[in-house]
Amino acid sequence: NMVFVSLSNFIQSSSILDSRLINTLQQSMNITTPTPIQSHAMPLLLNNYDVMASSATGSGKTLMFGLPLLNQLLTDKRVSINKTNGSGQPTALIISPTRELAVQTAGVLTDFTKDGATKSINVCLATGGSDTRNQRKLLPRCNVIVGTPGRICQFLDERNLSLQSVRYLVIDEADRLLDLGFEKELTRIARSFSRNIQKQSILCSATFPEGVQRLAADFLDPRYYFVSVGKVGSTTNTISQSFEYINLYGGKNKKNPKVDAVVRNVQQFWADNPSKDQSSVIVFTNTKDGAELYGKAISNKLGSKKRAVRVIHGDKPQSERNKAIEDFKSGRVSLLCATDVAARGLDVDTIGLVLQADAPRNVDSYTHRIGRTGRAGRSGQAVTLLDSKSGFGL
Repeated sequence: NMVFVSLSNFIQSSSILDSRLINTLQQSMNITTPTPIQSHAMPLLLNNYDVMASSATGSGKTLMFGLPLLNQLLTDKRVSINKTNGSGQPTALIISPTRELAVQTAGVLTDFTKDGATKSINVCLATGGSDTRNQRKLLPRCNVIVGTPGRICQFLDERNLSLQSVRYLVIDEADRLLDLGFEKELTRIARSFSRNIQKQSILCSATFPEGVQRLAADFLDPRYYFVSVGKVGSTTNTISQSFEYINLYGGKNKKNPKVDAVVRNVQQFWADNPSKDQSSVIVFTNTKDGAELYGKAISNKLGSKKRAVRVIHGDKPQSERNKAIEDFKSGRVSLLCATDVAARGLDVDTIGLVLQADAPRNVDSYTHRIGRTGRAGRSGQAVTLLDSKSGFGL
């Protein structure tokens, strides 16, 4: 049996990681120490093993699979990163459950391709909610495609995309992909890879139900390694979790006492955290109407130029959702009121409070929602409002 030594420091990893990536980590991102999932999984990935990875939400899985992916593009002589073909023939494919997560993942990878030495690597999106023509136009120059299953299959069916050259595959948030009903599309994608090219595959998520383990049989080498940091399906220990029971038949707002509770919790949090650092808030609801209701109430009571509020859900135009998330990340918006469309993959350093106005319907949703705070070792708060109608089993 081979023994793999965990990675303790990025700066001292030049023997297995390209120096250009190390320089970007150190100089542009100020990152020198890997997170636990990066420390244990990356030596396996850099030695070309397939991996199923599970760790708490916010533990750095994007860099865990992104750095070995970019390292392969930079160092593997079998890979050409300057080719232009009639159709897209990427070397790497990352499958995401939502456009928001795909955009975020592509952004992380693009941060490493801005310098002269690495900017020849082209990272492209293949997602819904965007201009199909522009995405199709960029495909021939793509080395890495980050996409959602529906759009990937569309481009395959149009023959604008071929997966015959893929050597590196990532299935991100695998449980969410199955929750959203993408099993048929994933099967279609699995049949599109070349059998003559040795492909490295990674499945990662915070939770691994039985369905995901079955999915592993389609995509992973039977000798894959399972890497788990912490309890599967858990959150980080930097998140303070609390629950508040709301009497639906009392309070000042007889029509909806939860509105009072939501406004009160946000007001108290901002009073305790007056600076912009770690003061951003996400309020989660189970319905679009709920997102509008709480968003309007917070905006009316607490909103200002300093504390802007936005609402996102599935009925909002994609351009409006994109703008709200972009403004939230930049700090122009202090509070995002959202349905679960934002629960997965949203990585914003300044989120200090996740307030669940509606308790989630299952434990996995709870894990992913509160995982928006307490990321990368930072502390955060998660407050869940419960009432007599909550169908949440604790």
